[in-house]
Amino acid sequence: MKLIAKLLMLGAIFIATWGCALNDKLEIEFVQGTVKNGMDYTPLQGVTVEIETLSKTYYTETDDTGKFEFNNLDRGLAILRFSKDGYTPFSRNIVLNSPTLILVNVVMYNPKN
Repeated sequence: MKLIAKLLMLGAIFIATWGCALNDKLEIEFVQGTVKNGMDYTPLQGVTVEIETLSKTYYTETDDTGKFEFNNLDRGLAILRFSKDGYTPFSRNIVLNSPTLILVNVVMYNPKN
């Protein structure tokens, strides 16, 4: 009887631990913002925005108002990158560690102007 109680207790601990690990992985993170041209601060359309986590890389592009958005990201350390032909690329390390919204506003420069 004591053996069965110990096995049930270990099973419960395993399930609780596994549930916590799943919750850490599945936290919902949001990253959004705008990208503007550094010369005249107009919205910059067609900028590739990338978030690289340890398990996955997410991609999007800015719309005609320079806005971008990511939803349902994995928790953890990540690299946020911005690139567009003719413009100096930009990157920043970010931490996705809780259900939160991260706002990022970026100004990109064309070195030829």
